[in-house]
Amino acid sequence: MSLLVCAQLMALQPGRNIEQYAHTRWRIQDGQLPGMLYAVAQTRNGNLWIGTEFGLRRFDGTRFLPWQPPQGRHLPDEYINSLAAAHDGSLWIGTRTGVSHWTADALESYKTSKGPTGPGVAAILEDRSRTVWIGTVGYKSGELCRVESHALHCYGPANGQPAPGVVSIFESPSGELWAGGAGGVSCLRRGVLEFVPTSSGGTVESFAEDDAGHHLVSTGKRDGLNQMVDGRLVPFSLPPGNEVVGPRQLLRDRDGGLWIGTWAQGLFHLYQGRVDRFTQAEGLSGDDVHSLFEDREGNIWVATGGGLDRFRDYAVTTVSKHEGLSSNVVGSVAASKTGAVWIGTQSGLNRIQDNQIRVFSQRDGLPSNSIMAIFEDRSGRLWVDTYRGLAYFNGTRFDRPVPLAQSMGRIGAAAEDRDGAIWFSSEHGLIAIQHDRVAHSVPWSQFAGQHAWAMEPDISRGGIWLGFPDGRLAHYGPAQTIEWYGGAEGLGHGLISDLHAGRDQTLWIATEKGLGRLRDGAIHTLTIASDPPCNRIHAIVEDRSAALWLDTPCGLVVFSASDLTRWSQNPRIKVQPRIYNNQDGMLSHPTASGYFRLAARSNDGRLWFAVLNGVAVVDPERIPANPLPPPVEIEEIRADRKAFPLNSGLTLPALTRELEIDYAALSFVAPEKVLFRYRLEGFDRDWEDVGARRQAIYTNLRPQHYRFRVIACNNDGIWNSEGTSLDFIIAPAFYQTGWFFALCCGCLFLLSYTGYRLRVGYVENNLKMTFDATLAERTRIARELHDTLLQNITGFALHLDGLMKTVVKDPHSAIGILRDLRKQAEEWLRETRESVWDLRANESEVPDIVAALSAAGKQIVGESPVGFRIGAAGRQQAVPSVLQEQLVRIEQEAVRNALRHGGPAEIRVQVAFVRGKRIRMLIRDDGCGFDLEQAWQKNGHYGLATMRERAQQIGGEFRVSSQPGRGTEIEVNAPIANHRKQRH
Repeated sequence: MSLLVCAQLMALQPGRNIEQYAHTRWRIQDGQLPGMLYAVAQTRNGNLWIGTEFGLRRFDGTRFLPWQPPQGRHLPDEYINSLAAAHDGSLWIGTRTGVSHWTADALESYKTSKGPTGPGVAAILEDRSRTVWIGTVGYKSGELCRVESHALHCYGPANGQPAPGVVSIFESPSGELWAGGAGGVSCLRRGVLEFVPTSSGGTVESFAEDDAGHHLVSTGKRDGLNQMVDGRLVPFSLPPGNEVVGPRQLLRDRDGGLWIGTWAQGLFHLYQGRVDRFTQAEGLSGDDVHSLFEDREGNIWVATGGGLDRFRDYAVTTVSKHEGLSSNVVGSVAASKTGAVWIGTQSGLNRIQDNQIRVFSQRDGLPSNSIMAIFEDRSGRLWVDTYRGLAYFNGTRFDRPVPLAQSMGRIGAAAEDRDGAIWFSSEHGLIAIQHDRVAHSVPWSQFAGQHAWAMEPDISRGGIWLGFPDGRLAHYGPAQTIEWYGGAEGLGHGLISDLHAGRDQTLWIATEKGLGRLRDGAIHTLTIASDPPCNRIHAIVEDRSAALWLDTPCGLVVFSASDLTRWSQNPRIKVQPRIYNNQDGMLSHPTASGYFRLAARSNDGRLWFAVLNGVAVVDPERIPANPLPPPVEIEEIRADRKAFPLNSGLTLPALTRELEIDYAALSFVAPEKVLFRYRLEGFDRDWEDVGARRQAIYTNLRPQHYRFRVIACNNDGIWNSEGTSLDFIIAPAFYQTGWFFALCCGCLFLLSYTGYRLRVGYVENNLKMTFDATLAERTRIARELHDTLLQNITGFALHLDGLMKTVVKDPHSAIGILRDLRKQAEEWLRETRESVWDLRANESEVPDIVAALSAAGKQIVGESPVGFRIGAAGRQQAVPSVLQEQLVRIEQEAVRNALRHGGPAEIRVQVAFVRGKRIRMLIRDDGCGFDLEQAWQKNGHYGLATMRERAQQIGGEFRVSSQPGRGTEIEVNAPIANHRKQRH
């Protein structure tokens, strides 16, 4: 006897079981919230506000951030009872001692209590006329008040209020204002409160509407859910067996579902007469519900004594044992032409039809309750492979097929060819059954010993396609040659787990390396993702729009028909699929189960997939969509870990090394799927795609003006292309300012000009030195010409005059005179050559001073019998050319004078290097010497003045000593460093 589950299948209704919603919780005990929560509201800019016993918090999707009032202002009390968002984007905040109105830059507060027992603010409402109403309640006190002209105008007993205290406020669709308090509700009409008592007493804490538009109120009593009928509050009747104990908070969502928060009984959900419950045992943060709220995206927020919960729609719904399946372990799924969906589990065969689940078992003729595979042929016959053999459904029970089919063993796949033969991949081979008999039996030896894991008919050519575990694909027909396809033909490697024949004679192939496409004999493979496990496909199913849905370890991967067409035309292009993963309700198998088949499409267009804990159901035509682009906010900016206010004209300190900017997008459906792009104008050349990261970090930015821009998209890829921006300036350090740069430029100019002037002076000085040296040289030459050549010519002329007289008187004696004149002429010629050599040797061609002095001395001595020797003492080093030239000149003059006037046998030159700083040259001869005093009086005939001048030009000291008969000694002592500085 089959088991019939009479309750409607939750997953098949527009309203779902609470457990089928995506649920997220934040608990106080986990440290995510400071204390108990009492109110939730959302302002127009998208911010979600949480009122707690320790102040106001703002939730940005990932963090609960403490709110800070404007400087110099504060709330009447930190204990927040109620919140209300106004149409202008401001927020009303109700506390235990008063109410505050907060705008972007101002906080205005109204006191309602002067002590701990006075009335606090329990409810706030802004009506359609933008009037703000406040409900207060305290110990034997409390009123309904209206905010007007920055003051509270209250309604009390004089206005018909029967009992003090207003806990809830409600505006009906017709515009009537209702206030809930002790014992009932009051309607404000023409300035008077008309009281309506509840049927069970108690304090009315919340209002809502039922499906017929009647008012619903909750009182927290056992039967405290009341309905307004004909001006009276009567008990609200629930379906039999569904009792809501202690209803406290009511919320009517946009889909018509009624959410009921209770005292200590958790959360209830009422939709079209069906009630389900969700408590702390199922994962609710707490069983005491303090507030219910629906945000702009349709998320349901539940504030409890233990934390905060969020419920939202999943794109993929799971049908499990909780909804009536016989087991959560599902091995195969098949869709029937009758509209039913068959689900094979380890505990029976489930049929879902007309919103009911029926379970078939061995009592209904099945060989076993463990279902391995399900297949329906074109005639509508359902074939079921169980752990103990094959059976088919005759409409009411299951029968066993022909004897041979009973011994086929476990079946891995099945397909029906175009001729109506049903092929089974069994343990013993490929078996075809037609007209209730075995028509063909093909051993696996014809297929290299491989068993087929996937099968699909070829309607165009006949025969069937077979997919094997080794990654090869074969086409087989009884009268056809087997055709093989593999990696060489472009097929992805690994197990072929499913095959699907498309509408255009395309065969789609599920492999471990991606989606294969075979058409006209050509195979191409579409890689799904860079992560290898995501390319492993378990099952393929095509929806009514020709999109392909692939079950993978990473979730459901969807390729639209247009994307598949584009890729088919050019397999090199990249196509981006839509992926539904566990965040969307899809819990995929990490590996293929090996059963047949794992996915199906029912007649109503829904897709069914075997997953870890039941069957995943998705309706491609009714997937929850989030069309709202998320508001984007910049939350904080920190320079070197110091926070700065987000003001216009923000200026950050000079030399900021690290800049951090926190931002958020206020989409709460799936904050983890919100993606961001940002750009720092003045630094970034283009937008940066940063995924879900909510912080930008920059280092060592130049001092200048910047604009930080950030945009975001929601979980469905809807972008807020405007986003938000923040302008700021990084101040320059003093050395990064314009005036400092100008000063540096001025200093550089002055330095350059000073250097220029110094260089000009240096050049001028060198030119002067050169001119002075040239002039001195000319003076020396003139002196030498005067002292030597000119005087010699003058003397020669006087000798010629005397010779003329002698020739006349004594011709024979004239011959002797002529010989003397010839000798004198040769001597003059020699002296002239030496002078010419001195003129050509302005700079020594020998870089070594000792070698230069040696060469110059030997040149002058020539072939004379006078000996010439030179020696050196100290660490020899190179000397500047100016110094070397002058020393060589002094030596030449001294040697020449010795040869002319001293008659020496030997001339010695000694060069000494004194500590690397000075050079001393000593010239000695052993000639006849001379009277030094008389020599100076002869106007430098011996060149003494010339040598002294040269020594002075090189900054040296000149000393000469001589006595008749004792030779002559000349010493020059000059610095070396001064002349290095003058080199150019």
